[in-house]
Amino acid sequence: MIAVVGDGSFHFTPQALWTALRENAPIVAVVVDNSGYLAVKRAIERHLRVGEDPRHHPGTDLPAIDHVSVARGYGARAERIEDPERLGPALAEAVAADRSTVIVVPVPNAR
Repeated sequence: MIAVVGDGSFHFTPQALWTALRENAPIVAVVVDNSGYLAVKRAIERHLRVGEDPRHHPGTDLPAIDHVSVARGYGARAERIEDPERLGPALAEAVAADRSTVIVVPVPNAR
């Protein structure tokens, strides 16, 4: 199974990796890393009834979290993919692996 999640969502339940590894469920998680909780920012904007609020909202930025180290800390295989050409081969390797894998893909913090 391949799951695509944002970096914020990934950190709501990273302990799920431990469960997947314990149960021998080779899950592949692709973490789309924009260094923030964009869904939370958008919820704040909906609450404020604005299209886009340029102000800083505390707790919505996730700078410098090493998602690869977090995943490895739970025992998963993990790598960060900077080169888009490497994503396909990395996914193929992850699907063929015998344990859960996290692939971190950095993206711009776009709206």
